[in-house]
Amino acid sequence: MAKSLSYFGLSCYLELLKDKEFTKYKELLQKEIQNFKLKPIAKSKLAEASTTSLVKLMEEKYSERQAWDMTLNIFLMMDKRPLWEQAKKQLRNIMNPYKKHMKEKFHLIWERETCLPGPDTFYKGTIKREHRALEKAYLSEANRGPLTVVLRGPEGIGKTTFLRKVMLEWAEGKLWNDRFTFVFFLDARELNLVAETSLVEFLSRDWPETSEPIEDIFSQPQDILFIIDAIEEFKLSLMVESETWDWKEQQPTQVILSGLLQGKMLPGCSVIVAMGPTCFNKYRYLLERPKQIVLRGLSMQERKRYISHFFQENPAVTESSFIKNICSLAAEGIWNQTFLFCQKDLRRNGVSESDVVLWLGIDILRRRGDYVMFVHRLVQGFCAAIFCSLAHPKSRPSRVVERIGELAIAGLWQVHPYFPQIRLFMFGLSTAAMRNKLEAIGVKLSLQTQQGLFRYLNSLKYREFLDLNFISLFCSLYEAKDDEFTMKVMDVFLDIFVHIEDSRGLVVSSYCLTLIRKLKRLSLFIENLFADDVHAPTKKKRNTSWQNICSVFRTSGDLEEVQLDHCSFSGEAMKDFCKALEQPMCQLQTIVLRFVSGFGDGRKFFKAICRNPFLRCLKLYGVSLSPTAVKELCKALKHSGCNINKLLLKGCLLTSDCCDEIASVLINNQTLKVLKLGNNDILDAGVKRLCVGLKHPNCHLNHLALDMCGLTADCIKDLASALTTCKKMNILNLDGIALDYDGVATLCKALAHPNCVLEILG
Repeated sequence: MAKSLSYFGLSCYLELLKDKEFTKYKELLQKEIQNFKLKPIAKSKLAEASTTSLVKLMEEKYSERQAWDMTLNIFLMMDKRPLWEQAKKQLRNIMNPYKKHMKEKFHLIWERETCLPGPDTFYKGTIKREHRALEKAYLSEANRGPLTVVLRGPEGIGKTTFLRKVMLEWAEGKLWNDRFTFVFFLDARELNLVAETSLVEFLSRDWPETSEPIEDIFSQPQDILFIIDAIEEFKLSLMVESETWDWKEQQPTQVILSGLLQGKMLPGCSVIVAMGPTCFNKYRYLLERPKQIVLRGLSMQERKRYISHFFQENPAVTESSFIKNICSLAAEGIWNQTFLFCQKDLRRNGVSESDVVLWLGIDILRRRGDYVMFVHRLVQGFCAAIFCSLAHPKSRPSRVVERIGELAIAGLWQVHPYFPQIRLFMFGLSTAAMRNKLEAIGVKLSLQTQQGLFRYLNSLKYREFLDLNFISLFCSLYEAKDDEFTMKVMDVFLDIFVHIEDSRGLVVSSYCLTLIRKLKRLSLFIENLFADDVHAPTKKKRNTSWQNICSVFRTSGDLEEVQLDHCSFSGEAMKDFCKALEQPMCQLQTIVLRFVSGFGDGRKFFKAICRNPFLRCLKLYGVSLSPTAVKELCKALKHSGCNINKLLLKGCLLTSDCCDEIASVLINNQTLKVLKLGNNDILDAGVKRLCVGLKHPNCHLNHLALDMCGLTADCIKDLASALTTCKKMNILNLDGIALDYDGVATLCKALAHPNCVLEILG
């Protein structure tokens, strides 16, 4: 016991006390011994004891827990709270029954449930970069406060495995020893089974009886980390509000999860949450400035090593009938949304008990009580995709299984965690190269798979494409990389909206969009992918992909409209975009930019549009235009080659000072018919300047919108004069104007004037 007490450093803490404080400590210790009803220490020995001899006396008579409990109580009675907190934290790290329990639990999970048929060293090598980034995130001085980390990656990339490894390493004392005293692993699938609970009650399920009260540790939330997994499979929405976020009170489970993500339940704690693309887009606004770490998955070389190891260890899986039966079981389960299989299910699909034993041995199946299940639902999805791609299997367990391909395609517009991956597998299996590889082991795939997939896709032309997940479709087409088939599929769509949130999305979009022939309208929502702080190879690949997408604007003769939404461009990316627009072969008629950043002074962009004789409509929403940018725009509009007849500048930070330039356009550009300037600070002074252009005989404007521009009755006199002078303007929008009686009277008088041709006033 002496060794353990020395290890815990009790004597070190006592030596921090001054002489008078140590004397006081010994007096209080005598009382605490009585309170704890322990065997006393003789008063004479206690009075004469030094720190070293006192610790030795306590070692002989009391357990280490008793010694420390008495000491902590005494520190509080002596008003030594900083010392108490320091000792308490050290004890929690060392004498931590919960940590020991988590070590045993997650070691068992890692050994039995982790789908890794390969050496542990191989796995550590594949996650080295992400592991280092996560470790540093919580150790840097800048992040000593609460921090939320989002571990991003598609379904099946290994997020759960990664988080289990992190939990195990913390429990083993290999990670964040001085940062987090307690780490809690929350599986959202388990929360689905509970209607209401409190956070402390839910965590108590794994709280050892020998630990201190769980409520006590919540007094120091900065020492606590929550790891949240499988949030995509949580059945309830997290977009909830609550009157209270108290961790002690009974709450619906979605309130608990939402409160942790928002930092409202147990403020000060840190969170790691795993999210796929759909889930992140849905809940990103709940998170306050999260640090994102993208799990890249296995490289091509690592995949080959993984698969090679698997098949070297398990040669029996190459028997075709053996594979067909397990794939049949998987397909039936996917169709019926069944993931636990009984003996009846196995027999119906021709899976014998000896087959089960073999599949269990190679970690494809697992037992769950009297049932069996696939090691991962994506493994089941892959097997299902193989079955649906087989060439005329002798028997099928159910006729509905034949329609699983249709089910996978349906996932393009229905949010589902497994359909996208099943579709990805089916497209990959449809290629001649994959058919040849599987035929080599006796598994013959159908030659009709691609035709079937196209038949399903072609039926989508009758649906509303705005709800379609095109990036998911592009990933599937990229998986197959069959140019002829991709062109055939792309011909189905006339209107495409693509949300690109990572480099892979840019790559797959580049591949598919360069093969379009009949597309009319293309909308791109590109997140912040053009930052300069990326590795050179990644940057080169990204730039090449973007240049390929830009080439579509000039090579696709049927493309009429391009929209860029919430795109953040670097100077180089904007340069590539403008270069494509000014090519003689670019026949775009409409360009729409919504909340695009990186626009700069707009010189390159406006120079490009004035060289495009086909462009008729330019719409800018929320694009910040500096005075220099406005001058460049107006210069382009006055160019003889500019044929724009509709211009919308909504919420572009225009001021009254910009209106002289715009008025000049009204005088010098007889092509412009529609001008919308809503949601800008035009003000009455700006209207006065615009009216100079409106009253000019060369002005051919038909439609003017000045809604929500801060106008008052003071501008009505100028507008009334313009209405009785301009011979073309028949639509005027003044929504949001503050009019008084005199202003209304002046406006009505102008409307009644015989020279006023206005037909619509909004």
